[in-house]
Amino acid sequence: MSENYNKIRLTLIYTLILNLLVVIGKLTVGLISNSLSMISDSLHSLLDASSNIIGLIGIRIAKRKPDEGHPYGHSKYTSLAALLIAVLLVITAFEVFQGAITRFMTPVAPEITVINWIVMSATIGLNVFISRFERHQGLKYNSNILIADSMHTNTDIYLSLSVIASFILIYLGYPLFDPVFSIVIGIVIFYTGFSIIKKISSELTDSLVIDSRLIKEIVANIKGVKDVHKIRSRGSTAECFVDLHITVDRSLSVEAGHDISIQVEDYLKKAFPFIKDVTVHIEPYVKNVSKRDEFDVK
Repeated sequence: MSENYNKIRLTLIYTLILNLLVVIGKLTVGLISNSLSMISDSLHSLLDASSNIIGLIGIRIAKRKPDEGHPYGHSKYTSLAALLIAVLLVITAFEVFQGAITRFMTPVAPEITVINWIVMSATIGLNVFISRFERHQGLKYNSNILIADSMHTNTDIYLSLSVIASFILIYLGYPLFDPVFSIVIGIVIFYTGFSIIKKISSELTDSLVIDSRLIKEIVANIKGVKDVHKIRSRGSTAECFVDLHITVDRSLSVEAGHDISIQVEDYLKKAFPFIKDVTVHIEPYVKNVSKRDEFDVK
């Protein structure tokens, strides 16, 4: 897991450098041409860079080993970092809305130049690369923060396309479309932030990670297991903890029961490599006695 964290860290450093280049290009041209859409887009790109820094901090803490105060480790700090990125996105969306309203009240026609087109086209290509690279690495290393950051970066592609659309309409004599497209940018940013918050919240509130029916199917086929119940899983697809109850023949020795529990753990970890730990509670099998409760899969 530590090696994965190092790979994720390097990915965030690479994307941070690229995002800073995008910010400098967009902001410079936006200020020169007085384009609110481009300035708004550059601020969003700056947030991309800020989110990379937040991610680096989260990864640094998450790679710490379990200690007395955190026996399950520190992996949820990556989820907290992703949640913070989402909150910043929502805040930025409202700032973009505010800027658009101001431009409606005091309209100023931005200057459209060849440089605007060149910068926007270049940044779109760069953002496509960044988004795909982050998503690929995120799926490869089961990193929620890289996937969240790729979703964040992916909005830049659509936002930049909306800026180009506003340039075309302004060139055709419709300057008020600049703040209109800024509002569109704000809506996209808000929706992305809300989507990330919804996803990360399920991890932080210990929602089910693995379908209990899949776990039951695997464990029930292990020799010596009579029944499986009280199946629970929590964490994320990067690091998951599972606990369950099994019943075995009441005549088995403690050692034999323990051997079965080891098999259960091995089979589950083989089926789901992201499982970090499995806790197996062994109970004596009693015929015709149900062990089901609210956590069971029927």
